[in-house]
Amino acid sequence: MPWLKGFLSILLLISAAFGGAVWQKHFIPKIAVVDINEVLSQSNKVFTLKEVNNAKLDELSSWLDKAKLTIQNEKDKTKKQDLIVQYQDLARQKESIIRHEYDEKMQTIEANISEIINNIADEQNCSIVLFKTGVFRGGINITPLVITHLKQTE
Repeated sequence: MPWLKGFLSILLLISAAFGGAVWQKHFIPKIAVVDINEVLSQSNKVFTLKEVNNAKLDELSSWLDKAKLTIQNEKDKTKKQDLIVQYQDLARQKESIIRHEYDEKMQTIEANISEIINNIADEQNCSIVLFKTGVFRGGINITPLVITHLKQTE
């Protein structure tokens, strides 16, 4: 029966090797990393959104400058106080609208980027995607692929 012991040893080694490969393929996650700041900085839509937002903020600033002049030119103290309150309320409303529009559009852009990241992770068989800023070493850097796909959808 020594041959049986040898046969069982070989069988055990083969099953361990095969089982290890199967275990590794199915249970050890493949990790991707993405530099989201780089992706955002390369996005034409983000660039355009920031430009439009800055123009709106500049317009609001000009409007506030005119409002200050109107307030300064008012001689009646009661009317002056009323104007201050009125312009402050309007300024808050305008700023809130600008911020809300920016946030909505940014959420749409971020949703598109998330979809691209998910698709690339699936293509690369990655079960985990981490932000590169939190990873010192390791992982498959999918940032260039994300930027390429993003540019194609913009």
